[in-house]
Amino acid sequence: MSRRRRELWLALGGLAFGLLFVHRAVLSGQLHAGRDLFQIFIPETQYLLERWSALEVPWWTTRVRLGQPFAATLYAQALYPPRVIPALLLGAAGGVTGSIVFHGALAAAGAFWAARVMGARPLAASLAGLFGLAPWFVRLSCALHVVSALAWAPVAVAAAVRLSREPGPRRAAWLAAAFGALLFAGCPEVALWLFPLCAVIAGRRALGWWALSAALAVLLALVLYLPAAELWLQSERGAGPVADQLQWSASVPQLLSLGALNADFPVGPYFGADQWFTTSLFVGAVPCALALLSLRRRRAWALAALGAVGGLLVLGARFAPAAAVLSVPPLAWFRYPVKYAFALALCVALLAPLGARELVVLMRRRPASLRGWAAGLVAVLVALAAIPALVGLGPWRAGLSAGAFWAVGVAGVGGWLAWSPLLGSARARLRLVAALEV
Repeated sequence: MSRRRRELWLALGGLAFGLLFVHRAVLSGQLHAGRDLFQIFIPETQYLLERWSALEVPWWTTRVRLGQPFAATLYAQALYPPRVIPALLLGAAGGVTGSIVFHGALAAAGAFWAARVMGARPLAASLAGLFGLAPWFVRLSCALHVVSALAWAPVAVAAAVRLSREPGPRRAAWLAAAFGALLFAGCPEVALWLFPLCAVIAGRRALGWWALSAALAVLLALVLYLPAAELWLQSERGAGPVADQLQWSASVPQLLSLGALNADFPVGPYFGADQWFTTSLFVGAVPCALALLSLRRRRAWALAALGAVGGLLVLGARFAPAAAVLSVPPLAWFRYPVKYAFALALCVALLAPLGARELVVLMRRRPASLRGWAAGLVAVLVALAAIPALVGLGPWRAGLSAGAFWAVGVAGVGGWLAWSPLLGSARARLRLVAALEV
């Protein structure tokens, strides 16, 4: 077996193990549960099961109020096969759990595929595959329609990269399929940032094919979005003030929690003034560090720019320029600015393999020396010691101190070991990051 094939099987095996680990409770016969799953998704899945079992399209439901549109409620996912098929096979509660596990696997596999299409070696691409296994993604599964749409985002990115290299109807069809699945998943906010990102990736040469893909997906989804728009215009939320749309804006400590574990624990009764749409934004210290390192490469700038915009919009009402942008249609039509953090999370996941390549390049260009190794050790120790004092200078919560200590420790000690001259030759040191080589 060739080295590349061994790396591929090792990467896929690692992602499969990660998927089984984060959903390990399912292996023991337990089901995913939570407030919204109990109140919304499991009951609505039972209704979907009954209607589709009787070969009836669930356009309307009489079980809520005096009757109301059902398919027009986008998060019901009435025409979305990955919600309906698991319900038909596993029942209402089991179908919801099956759908959650499926979309976690799809998000991980899609991000892995996107990184591979972008040129990453298999083991480096597995860093991107963590997109579907990160704590924030698993915890967000209570909002099933959100993770369903997000799971298709890296698939669309991979399709856009392939379209940029080989414009044509076949590649455009793949992109249209990803766009369409995302729209039927019921969280159109994802399309607000994913469609422009794919346009940038497609480039001038394939921009016409991208437009055709987007148009086909939108036209197909109108069967849901036209009645949904009518329902939204008649609702109090649709006609509400802009201030209501800016609810659940993230705080700066929560934004920093992407790379610092424990920095996102809110304070006060029932989460206080912080957003609580998702109780975690943690992506990982190593992916965040590698994503920053990837900025040395020009081809990473488009992803980085989108991530930066998403990071600013996340602050919503807490950042005046973001609040002004979010008050302009179509952004003003959607609530909860924290949802734009998911764009940032995807960008970090896709940039991490590029950063791994830069780490390998740096190790080859700058050989290890005992003096540099000792200076690096001192720098890491000083940074760890200074964290409590630095955290005390700002309006941060106590959890940030522990989270920053952990993040600096992981990234700093890992980098320090990579340049350790005590590990022998440059070839021996490179083995430490061989799993990340692009």
